[in-house]
Amino acid sequence: MKITTDPFCGTAIIGALSGALALVALSYGQKIIAGGDPYLLKGYIVPTVCGFIFGFLLGVYIHKLKWSLNALEKSEEKYRAVANFTFDWEYWVDLNGNFVYVSPSCTKISGYQAQDFLRDPSLFFSLVHPDDLDNVKHRLGNPTESTDACHFNFRIIDREGTEHWIQHNCMSVYDSHGNWIGRR
Repeated sequence: MKITTDPFCGTAIIGALSGALALVALSYGQKIIAGGDPYLLKGYIVPTVCGFIFGFLLGVYIHKLKWSLNALEKSEEKYRAVANFTFDWEYWVDLNGNFVYVSPSCTKISGYQAQDFLRDPSLFFSLVHPDDLDNVKHRLGNPTESTDACHFNFRIIDREGTEHWIQHNCMSVYDSHGNWIGRR
């Protein structure tokens, strides 16, 4: 028998009790204001049952929402760790040529932080060696959908003025519906 511990255990029960208590309290307050008999038990059966059901359903919803957010956070953490700790300079450019993601490893290669490229997409082209710039702009300047991977080599000049050869491998990125959303 497998016993699992759920960090959100009891949310539905607490919600049910809270909902029932809230509706009973409201009903009690209305009876007092209206001048009715607040001690009449049958007047609290419907609010208690409705409150319990509403609170239970709300608690279940909150429980599932918290569980989903927790699962999403763990999944995002896993993929961010893979992307952020790669040795290669990874990036993702959207349909307008703006960077969506730039891996931190770009600093080792270019001397610039990922945020620098996110703020100024033209920074990438400013690093390209002048003799290679036309070829790089031709291949990367206007993002286009392509099922073929793009492979070529060029030089960049880093922040310190050192020349580096870059082997560039590029491919299209699609969303879960098959729509083209950029290039990686």
